Amino acid sequence: MELLTISTHAHDSFTVIALAGELDLSTSPQLQQQVLLSRTRSPHLVFDLAGLTFMDTTGLRVIVNAHTHARHNNGSVAVAGLTGGPLRVLEVTGLHECLPVFATLDEALSAACAAPETHYLDAT
Repeated sequence: MELLTISTHAHDSFTVIALAGELDLSTSPQLQQQVLLSRTRSPHLVFDLAGLTFMDTTGLRVIVNAHTHARHNNGSVAVAGLTGGPLRVLEVTGLHECLPVFATLDEALSAACAAPETHYLDAT
């Protein structure tokens, strides 16, 4: 089983959380812990999922919960870099229409920086 690797870095007022490996029932608590820690630095999160090889609905739940929390607390969440199976999970659940989703991290960060007054990323 491939482990989950999580790294973070700041970009303007956003925290980028980059994931590589598998996000599933056994690794989603790791991400949840990182989300809670990252929220103490900024309410604006960008998930860079380009390195994910697998994601199930427990991992997706962590991202959706982060999005819900952000919306209720003047924050924002965006998702970038999804491909393959992880993208399919988002599409099958219909959440690609509810979450701001960008093809690349650069696109997500450009959108974030273009609308700093709202801190809500519009993927359309």
